[in-house]
Amino acid sequence: MRIAPRPLVGLIAFVGYFAIVYGVALGLIALPLTHNAMQQWWQHGLFVVLLGLGVVFLVLFTGYVGWWRLVMREETRTAPRWTMAVTALYLVVGLAAATSGVFRLGAPQTFMLAFFSVLYGFSYVILYQGLLLVGFRAAMPEAGVWFLTSLMFAFPAVFFAFLGGQTPFSDYAETLGLWFLGGTALYVVRMAQGSLVPAMVVYVLEDFALRTGRLGDATHGPNWFVRALSPVEGLIFWLILIVTVVAAWQVIRARNAATPATPRALHVTSAK
Repeated sequence: MRIAPRPLVGLIAFVGYFAIVYGVALGLIALPLTHNAMQQWWQHGLFVVLLGLGVVFLVLFTGYVGWWRLVMREETRTAPRWTMAVTALYLVVGLAAATSGVFRLGAPQTFMLAFFSVLYGFSYVILYQGLLLVGFRAAMPEAGVWFLTSLMFAFPAVFFAFLGGQTPFSDYAETLGLWFLGGTALYVVRMAQGSLVPAMVVYVLEDFALRTGRLGDATHGPNWFVRALSPVEGLIFWLILIVTVVAAWQVIRARNAATPATPRALHVTSAK
């Protein structure tokens, strides 16, 4: 390990990633950072290239600081065993949703969307539930780690909803809440399985589903996918969110009980 875990290092990765993915378009390509412009980026494949650059940055950054072991897995799995069932639930729902609209698309478009989702899933999970989690864990209790990583996970969605303009405040609040719970779900999966890989798979499936399935018509506003749910699907959706919150609470309690030492002391111990 070249650099000891601390919040500043995780925040540098956060700023660096978004500076590369969106700053390149703003500075070198001189494209406006608006919702309509981002749709054009996607149509011309530019966003895939920018995400690829972001992935390269995160891989090199993680290798340089020497955090791969801490980023990719928990030193000791402390989550209750029943939370592993929550991961299975996410995977089943994600797989069902991801395959619901594949056959209505052509092979080239499906492949491009899948590749895009893989890049998105790898980079976002590595960043939020990897680098930021490891950095924050060195300086604060586990509840703070969960809260800040989930809150920062919601930041891009709220930011781009703001760029879209003409959005009621209630939509911003709804976007923040939904994406915060999405970050919480990824936190639960990482802790439940003791590994970052299942969280990547869950994110990739869900992202691919939102781009290809019946809910993948991104023309309804920032939270269109929730409003497009049928009553039964909506009930299942909110039940999953409730289970997610309960699982997060149990995961945090279990980790606190298993690691009574201070976060900084824990990282000093794990680094040796």
